[in-house]
Amino acid sequence: MTKKVIKVINLEYLRRGNKALIKDLNRALVLYQLRREGPLSRMEIAKQTKLSPSTLSKITEELKEKAMIKEIGEGQSNGGRKPVYLEFNYNFGYVIGIKIEVKRLIIALTNLKAEAIDRIELPFNYGASADEVIDLIIEGVTKITEKNKFNDRRWLGVGIGVSGLVNKKRGELIYSSLLGWSRVPFREILQKKFSVPIYIDNDVNVYTLAELEYGYGRDLNNFILVISGVGIGAGFVFNKQIYRGEFGGAGEVGHMVIYPNGNNCCCGRRGCLEAHAGEK
Repeated sequence: MTKKVIKVINLEYLRRGNKALIKDLNRALVLYQLRREGPLSRMEIAKQTKLSPSTLSKITEELKEKAMIKEIGEGQSNGGRKPVYLEFNYNFGYVIGIKIEVKRLIIALTNLKAEAIDRIELPFNYGASADEVIDLIIEGVTKITEKNKFNDRRWLGVGIGVSGLVNKKRGELIYSSLLGWSRVPFREILQKKFSVPIYIDNDVNVYTLAELEYGYGRDLNNFILVISGVGIGAGFVFNKQIYRGEFGGAGEVGHMVIYPNGNNCCCGRRGCLEAHAGEK
């Protein structure tokens, strides 16, 4: 005889969980509107987010207490109370961005508006191993954070842009023909050294994200960004989302073969676009 296993679902637990989730989503929605469209009055935020005045009031007061948003003054009155404008606090925290090039690291400390607070460049030999460059990353991040200690700011994370195929979810470089590296678990290694989140992505996707958030792409739903240097790559945005492809290599246009018997490429093939149009 087969026993039936009956699972009792605690509906009260689910309701509490859903309330917490909804609260987090509403908070994120308010922050998003202020980052993208601010400064805004509470009435303008309510109109754009469809949140009730009471819900919005609780959220904005909580965000003000955490110093994530701030009041910046009053606007003109149309007969009633003057609207108070709110703005996202771009100096609430800071982040570190790292670009790995073929012979140097560029490390920048920025606020949450991508405004550079400090920047350093660390050279390394062409053909250096991933281990050597990771040691240099640790040295550089330590140096820039110790130099810029802020009492009223928080270090929120590190982002790394590197050429090649990247598993963004695992934080791992799968393969970079330009650097000659494969299977480099950046996040796993760096997470042991730093207590903040570590993010890794293809460098052109990182450029594309910056363009989407702060550049010409802000007002576009679909666009293609092409970078040409030592390597050639592209970033694709469809419906305001970066398209990476099934294996993260959608933007590797530099390795399309344009001349079957052309120049040798660093990827091991001949005639790639990068081998003919990239910088030597």
